[in-house]
Amino acid sequence: MVWCKACKTFEAKTISWPEDAYWQWTVKGHKLVARNRDHAEQILGFLQESQRAPNRKPALRGIPTPLLTRRLQDEVSSKVEYALANA
Repeated sequence: MVWCKACKTFEAKTISWPEDAYWQWTVKGHKLVARNRDHAEQILGFLQESQRAPNRKPALRGIPTPLLTRRLQDEVSSKVEYALANA
């Protein structure tokens, strides 16, 4: 089911996941997708932790491994922060 706030419709639609995801970012050829705003905030919090837990929550297991490196942390975090601030 898809809800459109603009036209106030709630109807069944076929979507292609993750291509149709609203919350998605591509960094260095790797796609990061969040289910919703809360999930995006969870991802951002996890990426910004200095000591990350080795056994991640199931919601955080889909983050591509290259995006978890400290080398890409700033780029990924800034993209997610920008999206959260401008949504």
